[in-house]
Amino acid sequence: MDTAERSPGGAAESAPPAETAPAAATTAAEQEQAAAAQDESAPASGSAAPDSAPDGAAPDGAAPDGAAPDGVAEDIAAAAAEARAPDAGAAADAAGEAAAVVAAPIADPGAAPDAASGAPRKRTLTGNVVSDKGDRTIVVSIARRKRHRLYKKYITLTKKLKAHDPDNACRVGDLVRVIESRPLSREKRWRLVEIVKRAG
Repeated sequence: MDTAERSPGGAAESAPPAETAPAAATTAAEQEQAAAAQDESAPASGSAAPDSAPDGAAPDGAAPDGAAPDGVAEDIAAAAAEARAPDAGAAADAAGEAAAVVAAPIADPGAAPDAASGAPRKRTLTGNVVSDKGDRTIVVSIARRKRHRLYKKYITLTKKLKAHDPDNACRVGDLVRVIESRPLSREKRWRLVEIVKRAG
């Protein structure tokens, strides 16, 4: 090979592709990476005499066994850096999505969020009053139908819960709507919303 084509450091000249990279770069991230690649390649050239080679390096810019020449390695590194760097629009979208995920409150999967406050809406259930013997407390039976996993037959599941009735307005047999609330006593975690239908 002709020594006029080589740089003083013994490496093949690859400066023109590195210099054109910032001009072709469209985003700030790509420009910074191209500038970093130029800074890394600048000290390597011109540090050694044309005929001498550093320890372990092949003379005349030839690569050691199993390695690519310096110019090729820099091109590969620059291409890999460009492939890893997302464009600015995608980075902004990803950052916005991450902020939305962090800002969203953790909610009960069965409860839909409230439109006004963003807090999870409290569950409301409808059931029949089975006892009104407690003071300002009613026992409500909630019935739901579920299909059996194995036998495919519909079965009725009932659950009894205690609800707060501040006016002692409910009677046995009333159809009522209750809503979740903070714990009011050891077993009472529901409040009466309305009497849907009176017994009788």
